[in-house]
Amino acid sequence: MAVYPLQIHDGHLIAGIDGQRALIDTGSPVSFGRQPAISIGGRTYPLVQSAWAGDAASLADFVGTEIDCLIGGDILSEFRFGVGSDCIKTSDDASLATGEAIPLSIIRRLPVIECEIAGNLVRAVPDTGAKLCYALANLIADYPLIEEIDDFHPTIGRFKVGVREVPVRIGGIRIRVLMADLPDSLEGLLAHNQIEAIIGNNILLDGSALFDYQARFLQLNIGDNA
Repeated sequence: MAVYPLQIHDGHLIAGIDGQRALIDTGSPVSFGRQPAISIGGRTYPLVQSAWAGDAASLADFVGTEIDCLIGGDILSEFRFGVGSDCIKTSDDASLATGEAIPLSIIRRLPVIECEIAGNLVRAVPDTGAKLCYALANLIADYPLIEEIDDFHPTIGRFKVGVREVPVRIGGIRIRVLMADLPDSLEGLLAHNQIEAIIGNNILLDGSALFDYQARFLQLNIGDNA
């Protein structure tokens, strides 16, 4: 098992790995960085300088802190990894497993689960690169807007988004969370995979989460279930 210190910056996961500040992003199928490679858990993985989400410099500007690389699904799919409040742990065995196991599908290197949002069964990406949960506007329109917050997506830049408090069920876990309407441009990015929602870090960091791309499950300890 390998353990890496974790900093939460504006809802984003920045891990100290191999001397680099790495944004951990299950919502990105590819990794990239300033350096040509990164070593994780005793293995070395190549990094390209830029990808669909830009490069490390543009990402650092959006997040508002120094970032050397983004670690996405091409690398994260190689091992089990657990995310807590202060560290990320990686392992090749089941030693990290705890909490309720949620079946996981992998679509184009993106993890996908089924969950219930506002009473609707949907397909969602548990996305450690998203600080907030999102859903198709028609799924949550009946819930009143609470506030506006600033967010960004590398492909569309910065934007303001209204958030609502919405009931969510993931397996046997039932919680109410802040959730925003998916911007129209992001709806298009997800639609071809029939994905209707993003489960962001305001759920995933409310306790701990374990991703296992190989065994195809996500384990959660969140809220009263932690």
